[in-house]
Amino acid sequence: MDNDWVQVEIPIKLSKNNPKITMALINGDLRNKAFSVDELSILPMQQDNYTLYREKEIERIKNDILNSDSWLNAVKQNAEERNIPLDSMLTLDAIYMFENL
Repeated sequence: MDNDWVQVEIPIKLSKNNPKITMALINGDLRNKAFSVDELSILPMQQDNYTLYREKEIERIKNDILNSDSWLNAVKQNAEERNIPLDSMLTLDAIYMFENL
C-alpha cells in the first residue's frame, strides 16, 4: 500500500429506519489489499454540501425510476390517480425514497 495520505469525504445518510453508518469504496477492489483508519471523525455535513448531495441523490433516484419499466409504470399509475404530471410524481417518489430509505 502506498504511504501517501489522502482525505476523502463520503456523504453518509442515516435513515429513520436504519441508523447504521455504512462506508463503501466504489470502483475499487480491496479483496487483496489492506487499509487502516487511524482516526475517524464524523461531523455534520455543511448545509450547502448536504443540499447538493440531496439534489444529486434525488436526480439519481429519478434516473433509476426511468430505467426500470415496472417502477416507472407504478409512478405513471400514481400520477394518473393523483391527476398530476408524471414529472411531478417522479420527483415526489424520488424525494420519498431519499428521505425514507
